[in-house]
Amino acid sequence: MIAERYVDMLERSIKQNWSLPAISNYQGETKTFAQMGERILWLHDFFEQSGINQGDKIAVIGKNSVNWACVYLATISWGAVIVPILPDFKPDDIQHIVNHSDAVLFFVAESIFENIDESQMPNLAAIISLQDFGLLYHKKEDIVR
Repeated sequence: MIAERYVDMLERSIKQNWSLPAISNYQGETKTFAQMGERILWLHDFFEQSGINQGDKIAVIGKNSVNWACVYLATISWGAVIVPILPDFKPDDIQHIVNHSDAVLFFVAESIFENIDESQMPNLAAIISLQDFGLLYHKKEDIVR
């Protein structure tokens, strides 16, 4: 019930502030509420096509950014569980957290992905770039971009 109220509030906020700035990268790009809402809907479509269900875990690691925030908002408004991981952790610790959380998707900064061994995270269906949402790794051919 609380989730329904949150999603309603998020939707109402996006609609009421459609053309206003919503979120910015530090000394970088700014997204309007419309652009943020479109990215959230795109991620919802990605989740649906990837078979992500309510209650599934989605991990995210990277510095605070517009894309990080959109992944966070899309995940919780989808009804999945977000697993934020600090970018200061070592690769072995990151892999352990992803495995221990039972995450099925992993959004990761590419600089961190370079040091990650995806074979050590067998429950993941896909790893997605936090920079451009490109597919970095996937288990099955039916994961879409």
